[in-house]
Amino acid sequence: MAKKKRPAKKKPAKKKPAKKKLAKKKLAKKKLAKKKPVKKKPAQRKTTVKQTKESGLALPYFAASIEETSLEDNGETCSFCGAAGALDEYSVKEQIQGSAWVAAGQPREGQVCLDCIRAGRVEYLHKVEWGELTATGVQGNSVRFPYILKGHDKEAVAAGERLLAKIPASAVKELRRTPPFRAWQGAEWLIHCDDFMCFIGVWGQDEFATHSKDPERLYQEMLGDRLDLEYGELFGPHSEVTLYAFRCRHCDRLRGYIDGA
Repeated sequence: MAKKKRPAKKKPAKKKPAKKKLAKKKLAKKKLAKKKPVKKKPAQRKTTVKQTKESGLALPYFAASIEETSLEDNGETCSFCGAAGALDEYSVKEQIQGSAWVAAGQPREGQVCLDCIRAGRVEYLHKVEWGELTATGVQGNSVRFPYILKGHDKEAVAAGERLLAKIPASAVKELRRTPPFRAWQGAEWLIHCDDFMCFIGVWGQDEFATHSKDPERLYQEMLGDRLDLEYGELFGPHSEVTLYAFRCRHCDRLRGYIDGA
């Protein structure tokens, strides 16, 4: 006789959790998510003169050491905001016809701190490539010297001033609140990519060697049509000139110019 097959045992069906229990679990998860600690952003520290001397001016168009400027910490209070640690940089009253002027209020003598410089309470009328800054904007050299448009390089002058005209008003405003660097014949900001370039300091042989395996070629590329001295002459024992280096804020192109007494 054939053996009877025993019926397979039915597995007990899993009970679905009640809807109320599911809702409670979801609420518990949400509460846990809310309780997770939120990372707070560190409070911004106010920049002091001492910090800035080590880290630079922290301005878009000035990436060199503060020692490249004429700014000096004299420990006095700022004439504009009263903060301690002002910089003895100039007499605004004496230099109102020069590079510095007061953006708001009447010209006056006094000290200025870095925060007030960054806030634009004191502004500077720099020379720039193909022109100069004014109290209202920027203008080409031909405005003051119209005869240059009739000279042998009139086409280059006209082309340069067209480039200058493309620079936005916001960039002009930013450069006006940037202190000048020390230069023999006064600071001049170069331009590239429709903007002013960032001053990165005075360069010597060490800087060229750091940035290129062929320092002489880099020197020639940086100077371009301003190449008045050969590389060896610039750093010769009897050289009395200085090279001021700039970097483009948009494409990192390096440029520079030389100046002497």
